[in-house]
Amino acid sequence: MLISLINKFLSLILVFYSNTLLFFGVLFLSPKLCSKSWGISIFILNYLNPYFSNLQKSNNKKKILVLYRAYGVDDLENLINDPKSDYHFLFFPRNNIRKIYNKFFSKFKKHISDNYYYNDDPKIKEAKKNYKNFLKKILQNLQKKIYLSAMISFNFRYHTERELHKACKEIDLKFIVCQKESLIVEGEKEFYKKLNSKNGKFEGHYMTVYTDYFKKLIVDAKICEDKNTYVIGMPRADFYFKNKKQENNHILFLIPTVRQPYGYDKNKILFNRHNLTTKVTETLISFAKSHPNQKIIFKSKIYLDNERKQEQIILESKLTNCIFIKGGDSRNLIKDAKIVIGFNSTALIESLIINKHVIVPYFEITDQKNFKKYTLDLKKHVTYAYTQNEMLKFLNNICDNDIKFKIHNIEEKKEIINFYIGNTKGDSSIRFKKILDKILN
Repeated sequence: MLISLINKFLSLILVFYSNTLLFFGVLFLSPKLCSKSWGISIFILNYLNPYFSNLQKSNNKKKILVLYRAYGVDDLENLINDPKSDYHFLFFPRNNIRKIYNKFFSKFKKHISDNYYYNDDPKIKEAKKNYKNFLKKILQNLQKKIYLSAMISFNFRYHTERELHKACKEIDLKFIVCQKESLIVEGEKEFYKKLNSKNGKFEGHYMTVYTDYFKKLIVDAKICEDKNTYVIGMPRADFYFKNKKQENNHILFLIPTVRQPYGYDKNKILFNRHNLTTKVTETLISFAKSHPNQKIIFKSKIYLDNERKQEQIILESKLTNCIFIKGGDSRNLIKDAKIVIGFNSTALIESLIINKHVIVPYFEITDQKNFKKYTLDLKKHVTYAYTQNEMLKFLNNICDNDIKFKIHNIEEKKEIINFYIGNTKGDSSIRFKKILDKILN
């Protein structure tokens, strides 16, 4: 208890000190101050491991700096928790990079984004060059204190990190993107074909992706070379292949945080996720009132206006069998669910791995013509509810055991899982480790 209080107090002091150093480092464009701030930030995130005591003891291990991102880090968990691993993972807050980015691009924020990074404006080109050189100096200073073998990020399109790819390459610090966001639907193919012309190619060293389909898209688009792109499947899905005991404790609603599909007409709306989410919540509240013995969990991935609205609806219902959960890992919730409700999410594919009942709400769709092109094609392996009454009927039938889970076609189900997340055997972490061994040894 005392040690925990001391650690919290020390952490508060160090956060203030690190932020102060970074503020003045950015203000006066001092890479040395920024480097010291980064070193302290690394310590803050890792010292409970504990970082400093492990730093010397782990000299025989290769240190990899991970630009922290929820869900992305889950793909590393098996390697992080493996005591025999050859790698020592250190976590780093990505906002420390964004603060420096904002200094260099304060005048150009409207002209650059994750999907539109390429720009021929000489002033923007100069800002990119200066930003890259500044990051390079920070890394060179950091390498003198903590020698790193590699850096890992989770999306090749994060625009605040694009020049970091180049900076790492120039000092021979391996930059690896473990591409997390690779759930692509049919209608997005054209977007990826044109992405190079809008976004430029990947300037880091290597990229791992979940599926053969995603690799083909980025290789054909000349975003990354074939020899530097590795298919490993989704490592965090290995969890479902560990023969853990499953329960049927609750109904799980994964609140839609669906992005506008890449390449879809920005002036149109594929569906109104706010209305869809609210109608599903209201349907589940109605079901919960008439089924007090059924526990319903509403799980949000992020917590913005749409999610806050759903929580308020649940609170106002005053139902004890309805629970709202903010953020965190969904895998145990999926494992122990009797029904999973969601939309355009890898969680639905994960649910199929362990044969869970999946309901996809298809009401509130405004563009029926293009709709199927921009949604997951899960065929007959899930139940589609086109109205609120239809969803209520399915909920009743499943909970009354009138509907049993049926695997319509085992090979087809495997093909769906392989197409979307590339993990049908639970060996993705092993595949990922082999790639790290290959490129870092």
